[in-house]
Amino acid sequence: MKYSQVKELKEFCLGLHSEPCYREVLEKMDNADFEVNGVRFISDDEIDTIWTASLIEEIKDCYELREVPDFVAIDWEQTAENCKVDGLGHHFNSYDGGEEEITIDGTWYHVFDNR
Repeated sequence: MKYSQVKELKEFCLGLHSEPCYREVLEKMDNADFEVNGVRFISDDEIDTIWTASLIEEIKDCYELREVPDFVAIDWEQTAENCKVDGLGHHFNSYDGGEEEITIDGTWYHVFDNR
């Protein structure tokens, strides 16, 4: 990674409310989904899969659907798609619904500051 990219990441992290340590972000950026100091980073390549799975789990928890009988057919993928109208920030950022984006070494990340 170029020095200019590291400097850009450091400035980005300092600009966030939670100020995650840019060194920790660099260490974890091989992962598609990671958190540093209350700030969640999710790669653009994986965001939809993670979002869909997270929405399905949240729906099951909120509506007590863990014990749905086998004969009840629920189209979970469509249900998750219907829930996506509020956007990524509203789902992943419980603090203020905000979302940032940054490119780290060629990979786009969606960034959610939850503090």
